[in-house]
Amino acid sequence: MRVDASIKNAKLQLLKGMWIAKFGFEKSIQELMEAYFRFSDAVGDEKNYFGANSFLEIGSNNMRLKNQADAASYLSQAVQIFEHLFGEDHPLIQKYYNYSADVFSYSEDHDSMLSMAYQNLDVVERNNVSSDGTPSIFILDALLQALSMLCQANKDSSRQAEINALLSRMETICAENGIIDGCQLLHAAYTMKSMTLLR
Repeated sequence: MRVDASIKNAKLQLLKGMWIAKFGFEKSIQELMEAYFRFSDAVGDEKNYFGANSFLEIGSNNMRLKNQADAASYLSQAVQIFEHLFGEDHPLIQKYYNYSADVFSYSEDHDSMLSMAYQNLDVVERNNVSSDGTPSIFILDALLQALSMLCQANKDSSRQAEINALLSRMETICAENGIIDGCQLLHAAYTMKSMTLLR
């Protein structure tokens, strides 16, 4: 019962830290660190699910404060804990790769952003294999995210080949599933590529 009460208090501290972000990111980071330590004390292990969520929020707050090095450190630690808990193939890990990629997209750390986006895509592909071998349409969202972030990072057109490769994969999946004419995700991908070429 004492452990349950400690975990409950730590959860409340996590919610407090997230709520306080509305009024100040520095104060939020302090409260979230307190939540992380409470979770570690309650479960007796630093590598725990709620503690990792605390790190995710700390990373997000640091990115908003333009502390990119700190943000990258906390996000990386959070993802490492999730990988430790779930393994790299678990569908749930996709959520955290996706979230981290989105947070990094607000920075100039394009390598970390693309690393998270590609890891997200890899997990989605491994967990969406059709029984007949046809590429699953459920991969399209992750492909579009990776394509969007490639376009963002393509400042000097050095990533144009990667953009073309991902777009080609989207076209293949849409064609093999008979949706190439009406797929809004594919049309969005064409628009992104066109905007990149116009820069």
